Amino acid sequence: MKRNVILVGKTIIQNSFLANSIGESTGIPCTIQEAGGLALGMNGTRDLLLWDYTSQTLERFWDICQTASTQGNLYCALINAPRRQALAEEALRRGAHGIFHDDDSLAILAKGVRAILDGELWFSRRIISDQLVRARRKELVKSNSVQLTPREEEVLRLLASGKANSDIAEAMCISLCTVKSHISNIYGKIQVPNRTQAALWAAKNL
Repeated sequence: MKRNVILVGKTIIQNSFLANSIGESTGIPCTIQEAGGLALGMNGTRDLLLWDYTSQTLERFWDICQTASTQGNLYCALINAPRRQALAEEALRRGAHGIFHDDDSLAILAKGVRAILDGELWFSRRIISDQLVRARRKELVKSNSVQLTPREEEVLRLLASGKANSDIAEAMCISLCTVKSHISNIYGKIQVPNRTQAALWAAKNL
């Protein structure tokens, strides 16, 4: 599947340089787009949206994260973000796939971009560990009260491994529409709002 990186921010020389550097260091095309009129995850592409924290409002980003939670070919991450634990925790909770800080090197950025497009989360171990511990403490979901069908379990395992909806459909020999239906049912049963939280639930309960 073709991969793209989209830097959402102002078309200024710094962002142009950054987009070129990302493309050269990862081998993945990187373009700059304004926040309005984004066309994401179209035509069978796998898109990583890098949202510039310094020039864009977060509310629109959170909305896109929610949309991405129902698609397997759209990934979202903050870039140029300050090192604030509360912000990273909020990004993880809202369904973002990663966060890049304003003092990260280009090498770290390139490594993270590739990792996210391979289906991994790009957060510190501490943030992810704290999220898991908090979920256990609150006991938001008790595994013995959740009854997933064998097919739903299989879909959830594939989703948690970073597979896109199209990949899940191909692996299970079912339609894309059926995959989306399974994912919607899974979210309802385990009481989570997005793919990130579903993957965290699966890591604890499957």
